This record gives sequence, C-alpha cells and structure tokens, in this order.
Amino acid sequence: MAAVDRKDLVQGYASLAVPIAPVAEIPSLPDDPDDAMVLATAEAAKADVIISGDRHLLDVRLYKGIRILRAAEVLALIGA
Repeated sequence: MAAVDRKDLVQGYASLAVPIAPVAEIPSLPDDPDDAMVLATAEAAKADVIISGDRHLLDVRLYKGIRILRAAEVLALIGA
C-alpha cells in the first residue's frame, strides 16, 4: 500500500467537514476554559460523541447527552 501524503489526507477530511457555529450559550469549564468551545460546538452539531484525549473533557464524561470518550473506547464500541 502506498503511503498517503499528509496534505492529501487533510484535504480529504476537510472535504467531508461541515462548518458548525457553536451554540450561543458557552458552558463554563473552570479547569480548562478553552474546552468549553468544544462542548458548545458539539452541542450545535448535535453530536453523539466527542472523541478526545483531553483529561478535562474526559472528566466531564457526558454533556447534554453527548458522550465524551477516548479513541480506544470508541474503537471498542464499534468492534474495531
């Protein structure tokens, strides 16, 4: 299998992306305020799950019905 060029890989994912504006009400996360934007954007996108390695997000575990999981947890769920 030929190696995938990073630029091609990023462009491929970007072509699948849908821009989402975060909800107007940004949650408060005192331990890591920057993570609040992740939660607000996931809420606006009506996401089912956030996949993250960020410990502050992982500590939240569930936000408005959105599960916050490690990549390994998601892979286990989908049987990969």
